[in-house]
Formats: sequence, C-alpha cells, structure tokens
Amino acid sequence: MRIESVASRLCAAVVLLGASHFGLNVSAAEALHSPNDVAVPTQVREVGVSDPVYGITAMTLRVPAGWKFAGTVARPTGCHANGPGLKFSVVSPDGLTGLSQMPGVQWNTTTSQSMQRIMYQAKCPPVDIQTASGYLVNIAIPSLRPGAVVTAALQMPSERQQQIAEKQEQMNQQVAQMAARYGQPASKVVLQGARIRITYTKDGRAMEGQVQAVLQCTDSTLPGTMMERAARTRNCSVASTTIAYAPQGRLEALIHSSFFTGLAKTAVPNPEWDRRISDDSRRQSQQRMASMQAASHAVMAKQDAAGQALMQLHNSDMQSQQSRYARQNAEHDAQMAGYAQHNAAEAQRQDAVHGQAKQFIRYAGNKGLFEDPNTGQQVEASSMYNHQWMSGDGSTLVQTNNHSYDPNREGAGSQTWTELVPR
Repeated sequence: MRIESVASRLCAAVVLLGASHFGLNVSAAEALHSPNDVAVPTQVREVGVSDPVYGITAMTLRVPAGWKFAGTVARPTGCHANGPGLKFSVVSPDGLTGLSQMPGVQWNTTTSQSMQRIMYQAKCPPVDIQTASGYLVNIAIPSLRPGAVVTAALQMPSERQQQIAEKQEQMNQQVAQMAARYGQPASKVVLQGARIRITYTKDGRAMEGQVQAVLQCTDSTLPGTMMERAARTRNCSVASTTIAYAPQGRLEALIHSSFFTGLAKTAVPNPEWDRRISDDSRRQSQQRMASMQAASHAVMAKQDAAGQALMQLHNSDMQSQQSRYARQNAEHDAQMAGYAQHNAAEAQRQDAVHGQAKQFIRYAGNKGLFEDPNTGQQVEASSMYNHQWMSGDGSTLVQTNNHSYDPNREGAGSQTWTELVPR
C-alpha cells in the first residue's frame, strides 16, 4: 500500500522500474551497499506473478535472492491495449540495477483513405511505426527514460533470431487458416526483434540500459472498389517490452549474468491460466475478425453504391445542357460542403491525435485516469494498484491491492473516504 498527497503524485513520474516502485529509500540503501559492491547474486528464489482477475498465479520465475520483486497481470484498455500482459520488476537492494517487463501494445496503419476515416471517427488514428527499433526509439524509450541518449542498435542473439523465425513461420500458417475460414484475402505476418542501448542520468549518477522488444506485424490487402484502389493495411503489436539497467560500466555484467540469460527458461506459466487466456484471446480474435469482415464489406458496398450513383449522374448530365448546369451547381455546393467537412474533420483529427498521444503516454508509463463518482474530480494515478481511495478534502490518495481494505472502516483519519473508479 502507498499513501501520498495528490499534489506530489501529480508532479512525480509513475515509474515501473527502480527503487521508488517498491517504496525504498535509495540513499539509505546506498549507505549500506556501496555501488561497487553490487553484483547479481547467483542464489535465486522463486516468485509468482498473480492475476487479480482470475485470482490465480499466472506464472512463476526465479529471481536473485535478496532482490526486490513486484509483478501482476495488467489488463489495460484503449486503442493501443494488447490484451492481458505480464508486468514485473526485479530490483537490486540499492535500486540502481534491475530488469523490468511492461505489457504489450498494438497499433494500426493503412493506405486506405476510407479506413483512415473510420479509424479517426473511432478516435484510434493510424500510427505509422513499422519496425521494432522505431517503436523502441520513438515510443518505449521516451516513456521509460525521458531524455535518454541512444548509443547503439543491436541485433538479437542468434538463438533468439532462430526462435523468432520459427515463430513467424508458425503464425503465417495459422493466419492463412483463419483467413480461409472467414473468406479473407491472404495475410502475411512479419516478426522482428530489436535491442537498443541507452545512457541517461539518475540522481546525478551515470546509468546505462538496454531496451528490447519483438514486433509482430500482419500485412493485409483490401480489395479495390469503384471509388478506391486496393489498399494495404498493417496491424502491429509488441507482446512485451523489457529494460535492463545498471550504473555505467556494469550493464554488461547484468546482461551476461545467469539471471538475465536464463530468466526466460525459469519462467513457468500456470497451465490453467494459460488455457483461460488462450480461450479468451481466441474468442476475441474471432469476434474481431468477423467485425473487420463486416466493416470491410460495408465500406466496399458504400463505395460501390457511391460510384454507381456518380455514373448515373454523369449519364444524365450528357442528356441535356440544363442537366449539365444543374450538375455544375451541385458539384459547387458539394465542394463547399467538402471544404467545411474537411476543416471540421481536421480539427477533430488534431483533437483525437492529441488525446490518443496522452492516452498512449499514460499507458506506457503505467498511469491510469480515475474519477470520484460523487464529485466528478479526475485524478491521474498509478495503475499498479487495484483500489484508489480519495479523502473527503481531496488532498490525500490511498492506493492498495488489498481488496478488503476500506479506510472508512480502518479509521484512517477523521475524513470520509471515497473509492475512485477507472475512467
């Protein structure tokens, strides 16, 4: 549980990584452990990541003995949410060395003007990022380490590259089967991994880190219509983003430690959790595929109808001079209306892009927007906690993962507390 004033919380970044995530006093830890003494212990302990929705352990893994650990299954919402994802941090006692994993994100882009209009109307504008390194440099790193300097772009280890290639082939087979089932054009899945090295400063200390992710993009082709040629659509997602960090000069030791190189092998998912996630994901995927198919057919039908109407108008215009004048006047009116519609759409697009950027940054930084159901007051708070309680005078926020805790019953001060609800 963490208690802090609303003002101080709004002025501080919500950080997934580092000692502040565990409420540690870094200066006190440094007094007991000199940075030169910090090393990755060879002894490990087993920890578990619990799913607060299913109420079961999602996965167990082994972390260095004596290091702090926190983890959960996050279920973010919004245009860029990518379903349930594991989120955890492992941090050394002094808070300077560690590794964290963030849940995934997803985005879309298309060359179809009509599909772009639909995306803007749904307030989920297209994002033109098509490489793993582009995602890390433009989205992940600025969110995780604002002001960090990119020093190198590295290939994934050869063993990991082989795994990615095999996964790509397997997914292309699955996508082909799904497309055939729903009568969709053939799609292609492309997987690409990237590792980016960065340097930054933390409390006056020179730090370095490595951020990595595997990007999955599915390329599809929309058939052409009378109003629009065939268009390409790309849906991209990142299952998770990890960052390893240490004081300058000590990152290599962390990356080559048995903890870092063997972490994936120690991770053991709970079969029951894995099955429930797979079942839910399959149902949602089928619903999305059917919805996309219906939307695509509706767009094509609308475009074909509009094209036929234009052809009929053109033929009637050729019949008489009077019809030609009428068409010219109608086109003028339509053009003026189009200008007005374009200006309104552009203003709406700018608002949507601005709002989406704020939502994406909030999601990448593990922040959420919560509202007092009584007063309508909105508060930006850490999404790491399941319950947010606001004091009656609006000055103090209590955050907890304890479902049974109620500050009104516990006598937390003389005020009345209200639980905030997610926006």
